[in-house]
Amino acid sequence: MIRRLPWSAIEAGVSHFILVTIFLASFPGFANPLDREPKEDPLLRRVVLFLGGDVGYSYVSTDIATELNRDGIHTDAKALASYSWPRWIFEGGAGWFFNRITGDSPNPPIIDEKVKTRAAILELGIRYKLTPRFSLGPIFQTILGTDTDFGSTGNQSERVTFVLGGQAAYVFPYRFPLKLTASIFTDLNIENRQAYFFLAGIQIGIPMSGKKKPVEPPPVKVEPTPPPEPVRFELKDVLFDFDKDSVKKNYWTQLKRLAQFLETHSSEWGTLTIEGHCDRRGTRRYNYDLSRRRTGSVKNVLTIRGVPDNRLMTFGYGEDRPKLNKESEEAWRQNRRVELVFDRLDSVKELKEMMEAEAP
Repeated sequence: MIRRLPWSAIEAGVSHFILVTIFLASFPGFANPLDREPKEDPLLRRVVLFLGGDVGYSYVSTDIATELNRDGIHTDAKALASYSWPRWIFEGGAGWFFNRITGDSPNPPIIDEKVKTRAAILELGIRYKLTPRFSLGPIFQTILGTDTDFGSTGNQSERVTFVLGGQAAYVFPYRFPLKLTASIFTDLNIENRQAYFFLAGIQIGIPMSGKKKPVEPPPVKVEPTPPPEPVRFELKDVLFDFDKDSVKKNYWTQLKRLAQFLETHSSEWGTLTIEGHCDRRGTRRYNYDLSRRRTGSVKNVLTIRGVPDNRLMTFGYGEDRPKLNKESEEAWRQNRRVELVFDRLDSVKELKEMMEAEAP
């Protein structure tokens, strides 16, 4: 019967392993060196070459009568290619390890017998990501070299040894990622002996492929909301005498009602443009100036009645936009007019009723 490592020692090692992994995952200083709440895995779908090694404790139990149990140190150096998916990490590579174990021999005069093993290793591993930084999973190694069965001095042989274990890893996502590992191994095919390895490692990564840019959804084309149609009204009862720009007092009634409407409905309109027009008599330049003066007169009446000046604009068209394209006294009278243009007006119906109401 092989004298294996006592279960109490195995349980203690596993317990410490779990405690260390919980510490790394929960301690704020290790949780994320770049930002406290990682939103994405910076190594996702990237090939990274990790270079580094392990150091730790090895123990070999035996049931060979001429041997005693041995323990010592185990070190290795290796290169691993790593590829990360959203939930899994796959790694594979090769390296070289050195193992030195000692133990008392039952065969005098040999005491404190030393066994040294130097061999190449091939490694495959897959880990599940508990967080974007922390992962756990099985790891498999093939050991190729002399005395890979960890036999006594003088009994070395060349053979292939397989070992299986578990590994916890934590990655610091720097420009060159830093990975810390903790591993436990045991052999699968050494006869009459059982080997155990408890290792801690450190590796530095070299990204071999660029970080993929996130696929952004195509921009949603938002059709701009067309501006509201201007609302136009004509001040029917506000006309001007020939070659005059002042508003007659008998026309002030409609302007007074208009000013009252603009004040009580101030939130329902934006700006008001007062447009002035003339008949065709006179020069074009003079009529432009006269139409501007007429709009100014209407604006003054409204501002006196309390309408904000900064919401009123004026524009004179002269004789360019006649209401009646005729040459008669009636056509000239109706062409000497003022029109109101609102950029926005919510209460159109109310204003229309007010404009069409008979003067008291």
